[in-house]
Amino acid sequence: MIMENLPDDYQKYGFQNLDFYFGAKGVSFEGRCVAAVQIPDYAIANIRTGQYTDEGESWSVDFTPGLIESLREAWEQVITSTPVVRSTFDLYLWEEDLIYAREQCDPAGARGIFFLHVIPFSPDDLPAERREYGFDTLDFHFATRGASFDGRCVASVRLPGYAIASVRTGQYADEGTVWAAEFRTGIFIDSLRASRERAVAGTPVARSTFDVYLLDDDLVYVREQCAPEDTDAWFFLHLTPVDPDDLPSERREHGFDNLDFRFGTRGARFDGRCVASVRLPDYAIADIRTGQYAAGGQIWRVEFAPDR
Repeated sequence: MIMENLPDDYQKYGFQNLDFYFGAKGVSFEGRCVAAVQIPDYAIANIRTGQYTDEGESWSVDFTPGLIESLREAWEQVITSTPVVRSTFDLYLWEEDLIYAREQCDPAGARGIFFLHVIPFSPDDLPAERREYGFDTLDFHFATRGASFDGRCVASVRLPGYAIASVRTGQYADEGTVWAAEFRTGIFIDSLRASRERAVAGTPVARSTFDVYLLDDDLVYVREQCAPEDTDAWFFLHLTPVDPDDLPSERREHGFDNLDFRFGTRGARFDGRCVASVRLPDYAIADIRTGQYAAGGQIWRVEFAPDR
């Protein structure tokens, strides 16, 4: 099923709700109970139905009209290629879809919720309600996007149409994350590589664990000799505008704008170095404070007044 086929008020949920009372759709006769519901005429990937009471769910079933054939085709297309990530589920990009594939699969292992966080190349592409988080969320249950057949588990999710910088996905359960994987797209890596080359040809506005460069409207972080642990901690980025009225309303009591980020959302490691880039707001900035912090406090910190 294509998400655009859903009525507008259901698209954010990923499914259409046709809940009903038996009295409205069913009849009892000869000791039997029968109900009939007209289903929409779009192609349906998954149907989940059952009953619930005030105490919770009484029973439920999932079935996938037409989905298994689609997933079998996706499997045959991607399995001869190289996955973008290998993990509990190997991940493949196929046209506009992200495919999850696991060869030896116990269906019970696919029941946990899958999280899928998509970070656009341009933050402006995010839906308005997701901009404060910095990523789009396409979380799903395997039953709505996947199927088990021939001893394997396969799921497929249509990615948004905007240019994507990176993707984080995996599964979580009540006890926490079961597995997680992350990958950056070629357009994002190429952009960071170009930003780094332009930045290091000039002079940094601050030098520390990461050298910081002001490049047009972007703040670029560069560490030439970089280990994975150098990017584990959060980066803080606090901006003080020249005019306090330029602050978002929820930040005015603090006196500065907060653009804190994880390296995975704004950066990448390549050629032995780490590079990240953050687009600054278009208001006049009086002061910038940035660095990294962990549970024990600040790891490094710089402060400067931008000249732009």
